[in-house]
Amino acid sequence: MVLAFRATPRGHLARTGALWTLGLILLEGLVGGVQVLLGLTATSTDPGPRLRAGHSYGEHLRAAGAALLTALWASGNPALRLRGQGRAGLLSYLGLALLLLMAMAGAVTALGDLLFLPEGGSVGISTVKKDFAVTASIIENLRVVHPLLSVVGRRVPGLPRRVAAP
Repeated sequence: MVLAFRATPRGHLARTGALWTLGLILLEGLVGGVQVLLGLTATSTDPGPRLRAGHSYGEHLRAAGAALLTALWASGNPALRLRGQGRAGLLSYLGLALLLLMAMAGAVTALGDLLFLPEGGSVGISTVKKDFAVTASIIENLRVVHPLLSVVGRRVPGLPRRVAAP
């Protein structure tokens, strides 16, 4: 943030991006600190911290996005034009929202797989049945959300059908 304020003139978008990045990082630290003070850590039996994994991942993605915009603006790229984009803009918003939700659900799913290891180490029909049993926790119930969002995201008209593997 200091570099953005030193290297750019007053009113430059890079300064705004730097402030957003710092604000999102501080917010994440504040929420994490409150969790620790309340005892909502890995040893807690409360499902709240486990569900917070998805929210935390979303915060990290938002902070990374703000840092990316800061870098783009600092390098001289123009401001993003979000209005007046028509169908392409709407599909972009929809795609970004689905991507964010899918990533957040993926964090919860990964944590659920870590805490409640599926039998045989792989997920199948028996795992899904177990996830919705009366004795299942909310984390086990939510494991199905990530794959469902992935399928929905692939079926949105106008969005690419295939995504390259990382």
